[in-house]
Amino acid sequence: MSKIIADIGGTNARFALVDDAGSISNIDVLPCAEYKSPGEAAQTYLKRIKKKKKTGAFAVATSLDGTDS
Repeated sequence: MSKIIADIGGTNARFALVDDAGSISNIDVLPCAEYKSPGEAAQTYLKRIKKKKKTGAFAVATSLDGTDS
């Protein structure tokens, strides 16, 4: 069963599906500025590829000290 994976940066959110063998498919890039949250972007991605997923993993870029720089 495939799962959703994401790499969420400051500018773009990259989404894909990964299966149990590690094969990646359905890659898409969404601009972060168009979404209020990673969850909203993920919902848009899943609607685009016409899939429903309950599990996955997201990597989110952020500062370690709480600042924007």
